[in-house]
Amino acid sequence: MDLSHVAFLHIKTIGSVEDTDPDLTWERGPNFVRGTRVAPNLSASPRMRNEGITCKVDQIKVMTYTPPANVVIDISTTESGIAPGAMSQVDHRLFILGSMTPETEATCHYFWAVSRNYKLNDGELTASIHQQVVTAFHEDEDMLEAEQRIIDFAPSAPQVDVIGDAGGLQSRRMLDGMIVAENREQSEAAE
Repeated sequence: MDLSHVAFLHIKTIGSVEDTDPDLTWERGPNFVRGTRVAPNLSASPRMRNEGITCKVDQIKVMTYTPPANVVIDISTTESGIAPGAMSQVDHRLFILGSMTPETEATCHYFWAVSRNYKLNDGELTASIHQQVVTAFHEDEDMLEAEQRIIDFAPSAPQVDVIGDAGGLQSRRMLDGMIVAENREQSEAAE
C-alpha cells in the first residue's frame, strides 16, 4: 500500500526516477482502503523501455486493500502532454493482484498475478512482464528481509510512521478491528 519506494528500490526494473512527489489521496470504506497515486511526466521505466516506450508518461496507480490480506494495484499509463483527442502512443493498464498469508510470526507467503489490457496475444511480452515483476518482487524481498532484521534486533523499538505509511497503517487498523470483533463474537458465543 506504499509505492513511494518504486522510484528508488525498483529503478532498474519498474520505477521512474521522477516518481517521488505524486498527488496521493486515501479513502477508507467499510471493507477496503484505497490509495490513488497520480504522477505526471515520468520517464519510461526500464520495463516500459523494453516494450519500446520512450516518451514521457503519466501514471495513475490505484492501490486497493481488502481484508484479510489482498491488494490490487491498477496502473494506468498514458503518454504525457497529449492534446485532447490526439492519439497517444501509450494507453496501457496493468493489474497486479497480491494475496498474503502468514507462515510464521515473521514470514508470510505472497501469491500474485499480473494482467494487462494490451497486446494480449504477445507471449514474448507476457514472459518479459512476468520476469520484470519477479525481479521487482525479489528487490522487495531483499528490503523486507532487511527490515525484519532491524525489527528482530530491537523488537520493542517504537514504530515511526510517515505519510507514505497511511495505506498500510489503515489496512492494519481495519484488520485489527476485524480480529477484535471476531474474538468478541467467539467469546460471547462461548458464554
